[in-house]
Amino acid sequence: MEKIFFIFMLLLVSVNIVYADEVLITLTTRLDDIKFDGKWTYENEWKPSSLVMIKNNDASFVYRIAHDYENLFVYVSAISDKTPSKSTDRAIVCIDGANSGKKKPTIDNFCFISTMGTSKVYTLQGGGDFGQNGFYKTVDNHPKLIGIGAVSTEFDKYSKTPHSSYEFKIPVEIFGRSNVYGLYVGVFDSNTSNQYGWPQEAIQEKYPFIPNPESWGQMISPDKTLPEFEIPSVMLFSTLIFLIFLSKRKMSVFKFSKY
Repeated sequence: MEKIFFIFMLLLVSVNIVYADEVLITLTTRLDDIKFDGKWTYENEWKPSSLVMIKNNDASFVYRIAHDYENLFVYVSAISDKTPSKSTDRAIVCIDGANSGKKKPTIDNFCFISTMGTSKVYTLQGGGDFGQNGFYKTVDNHPKLIGIGAVSTEFDKYSKTPHSSYEFKIPVEIFGRSNVYGLYVGVFDSNTSNQYGWPQEAIQEKYPFIPNPESWGQMISPDKTLPEFEIPSVMLFSTLIFLIFLSKRKMSVFKFSKY
């Protein structure tokens, strides 16, 4: 029984672990104070989030990700882009809502593009008719969608040298609720025409720059807070399970002591 209790408690805590091309994302209520200005604004702003780091000889790239049930939050630190260029540098976050991982993007695939130095954000949806556009089409932004690019500050944890950074707030209802999504996060540096991102294997140098969904990684909600319940329901369900466990344990102790 002690092992069951230990596993149960593990499911209630935040997870900040990445395996290969998977990132685990859990519910957090500590992101209400994020100031969406495209950069890490104060000391602990993005601390309650999962971390992915890509470092090689050519590029260094970091992103952090979390959700509050209603929204997906993403911070991108493009460490290698030390020459931020307004309106031409950009970051992209792509979600495969069905996690189908197909070679050709479908209507379940969404990409959100933020540009450096502006609050302009663009939404692309798969299922387009033209291969020259990567089979994506531009659609209207969700009214609560946020995507902003800016020059990093001294609070960025990964480099004190000014570089491009981006912040996203993406409503979950755009792509629907699930416990597993396809995910791609990338950055384009207009000065070098280089693109780098996660997963590394997904990056392609030729146009279009958005890799096929089959090469994306996976974003997993191990505590199932994204698809199943809203916060009150999650807490109620967890409390009920815990109380049932305690009551059964007390009954076992009582029966044992009686005899």
